[in-house]
Amino acid sequence: MKQILSIFSLLLLCSTVTLADEVRVLIADDITNGSVSYTIEGSTVSLTVTPNDGYYLQTINAAKTIDASTVGTTRADAPAFGVYTLTRTSASALLNEPSAYTFTLDDGLGAYVTAQFAARSEMTADLLSLSTASFVYNGASQVPSVQVGSLTSGTHYTVSYAQESATNVGTYTLTVTGINNYQGELSATWAITEKPLAITADAQSKVYGTVDPAFTYTAEGLVEGESLSGALARAEGEAVGEYAITQGNLAASSNYTVTFTGAKLTITAATLTGVAATPYSGTYDGAAHTISVAIPEGAAIMYGSEQGNCDNAAAPSYTNAGEYTVYYQVTKANYNTVTGSAKVNISKKALTITADAKTKVYGEADPALTYKVEGLIEGESLSGALTRAQGEDVGEYNITQGTLTASDNYTVTFTGAKFTITVNEEVVNTDNSVKEGDETFYQPSESVQNAISNNVNTGIAFTAEASKDVKVNENGGLEFGKNDKNVDLALTDMHKGETVTFNIEGTMQADASKLKELGTSAARSTRSTRAPGKIDIVSGKEYEVLEDGNIVITIVLTSSAATINSIKKAAASSATGIEGVNPATSSETVSDKWYMLNGQPLQSKPAKKGIYIHKGRKEVIK
Repeated sequence: MKQILSIFSLLLLCSTVTLADEVRVLIADDITNGSVSYTIEGSTVSLTVTPNDGYYLQTINAAKTIDASTVGTTRADAPAFGVYTLTRTSASALLNEPSAYTFTLDDGLGAYVTAQFAARSEMTADLLSLSTASFVYNGASQVPSVQVGSLTSGTHYTVSYAQESATNVGTYTLTVTGINNYQGELSATWAITEKPLAITADAQSKVYGTVDPAFTYTAEGLVEGESLSGALARAEGEAVGEYAITQGNLAASSNYTVTFTGAKLTITAATLTGVAATPYSGTYDGAAHTISVAIPEGAAIMYGSEQGNCDNAAAPSYTNAGEYTVYYQVTKANYNTVTGSAKVNISKKALTITADAKTKVYGEADPALTYKVEGLIEGESLSGALTRAQGEDVGEYNITQGTLTASDNYTVTFTGAKFTITVNEEVVNTDNSVKEGDETFYQPSESVQNAISNNVNTGIAFTAEASKDVKVNENGGLEFGKNDKNVDLALTDMHKGETVTFNIEGTMQADASKLKELGTSAARSTRSTRAPGKIDIVSGKEYEVLEDGNIVITIVLTSSAATINSIKKAAASSATGIEGVNPATSSETVSDKWYMLNGQPLQSKPAKKGIYIHKGRKEVIK
């Protein structure tokens, strides 16, 4: 009971006791492994707590006390009235570093400060672990999380980094430093590895002569916002073909491991222009023909006769009639091959075959059947032979084409002729001849004389040469074939003053001393331009016989054939000595009629100058 009263007594004294500053705060003297000091300013006490190395502040306490002298005991033993609220005011939050606390003294009370320092535990490397030791570059800062055993970061340790950021590829270091009740430093490393980057070139193509396209690519794995530097390249060359597209100087930063997949630049052939084919079209001429093809400079051409098989440097040529196709293939380095074709069209040549008329005497062998041909190419010939209708009696037979033919290069037009079988008589009677100069003339055979009697009223005779190639035509005329020399024909038993009119085809001449054109003087008689002393006989004109005897007619056969259609002789007039109207032979009586010298009657007296027959006499009108 006495002790309780003493406590109450102390409480009552407390409000009246004022302690001096030096005794208001008492630091316990049993503090080890660290120190506590203080300063007082007014009622504010500032404590400075400093742990020794290897220790940390475990606890600190400031108890409210009274002056010990008033209670007869040490302050340490003085009764406590509670504790002050300590406020930590130092910047560092670490318990192992010097720290500051403040509190406010209650009026009339002091403070008894105690502190306990504990030894700091050493961190060991085996406790340190990282969430990962390696990152793949992603363009952002990447650090692992740190764990030291069961310790708490910020409470037991801190983590610091050697580099400001961990973004690029490389090896990075961190340091774990113990704080508060832990000490020591632990270090660890982690890495940021290269990010795989797949660059794939895009295949490209271009036509020969054109510029290269841009070389593009796809990049798989590139961090967004980043780009590559440089450009792709390709193998050199401009000819048609494939060229490797390479990485060139295209590169990523060192934060990537690049895998490059190349591609091809394909140069394709350009279109070849300037090829022009010209076909051939013509008529068979025995020569070889082909097409012509114009090609551009530097190109080569091959030919063939079958499509798709052009392996000849020379174009196939064709001679025979027909339609042919020539194929060609034009090539030029780096250009598309041009193929094509053109026609060779050779039409058949027109060929005319004309059979020659033939004759033979009954009983004789057939002469060779000959013909004329127009349009045959020089050096070529026909095959086969003409033929004639069967029969051996006197008469006419058709000469036909028979087996005579040309090659398929011709279109043949055939014109036939007649094969005539005559009676078995000679042209002349060799027993009856006439001499004129140094030539012998033979009288015609009876059959010939009869055949021409309607057209020829003069005596005629043939030389042996003339008789070889003369024939009587169906009109009773004498035909002489073209020959390499001329032949002579004689008008026999002619009398001075008689007149002769010729109807002829071809060229014939007579001796100018024996025959003259009627109505002209001998001096003005038409002279031959072919032979001296000769006159040309003109068909239809009347000629006067100048002396008795035979008149030789030269038939010119060296340039063409000749035909005597008729020879008409008129008797001489008894009064004039020239041919006129003979009352004995004319149905006309002697009257006042006028006649031409050839006996042609006129309607009236002629007004034109000339010599005429009037009343059987020659009359000259000037």
